[in-house]
Amino acid sequence: MIRALLLLLYDVLLINLALEDVKFRKIRNLYIMGITVLAASAIDVVPEITLSSRIAGMFAVSVPMWCVAMIKPGSFGGGDIKLMAACGLLLGWKLIIVAFIFGCALGSVI
Repeated sequence: MIRALLLLLYDVLLINLALEDVKFRKIRNLYIMGITVLAASAIDVVPEITLSSRIAGMFAVSVPMWCVAMIKPGSFGGGDIKLMAACGLLLGWKLIIVAFIFGCALGSVI
């Protein structure tokens, strides 16, 4: 039950974030903090994603995105990088890489 509630809150945060990002082209830190709190709460609720996997997930996509942003300014915003770090902390390194690939593919189609 708690797991389902965490996932529901995560979905609500992401939907609101996406709607706001489309409208204003900005990701507020409030959403990043919310996802980070959910990630901290999920450590005991979702034990199959280990703490080391979560920490690796924080860096697995956000660091390469940051490197690309340093090489080509404007390619990614700071909010996008922080969002991937927070989501990686929640999902772990395997799922955040899958989410990134899926997001890139969907973005290419759109």
